Amino acid sequence: MSARRAEPQAVTFVYKSRPGDHQVFLVGEFNSWDPIVCPMQRVDGHFEATVELPPGQYAYKILVDGKLRTDPHGHMKIWDGPRSVTTNLLLVG
Repeated sequence: MSARRAEPQAVTFVYKSRPGDHQVFLVGEFNSWDPIVCPMQRVDGHFEATVELPPGQYAYKILVDGKLRTDPHGHMKIWDGPRSVTTNLLLVG
């Protein structure tokens, strides 16, 4: 009996923009932290991007005008040390 492969799921990320935010990208383990591969689109006062992800655990951040930010609305965060930058964590599946 072969193992059943889990299907990817559409996951929509939403970043509530601040005045003056222009270029927003989604970066994380799912796109090798590439700063340009996943631009977020402005929609009604926020930015969003939808990606297909297989079940798993993914660290991610939001790149806003060249500066990495944690997702303030992300439910889980990872602290890499007592003074290190926080990273968001997403569980899919």
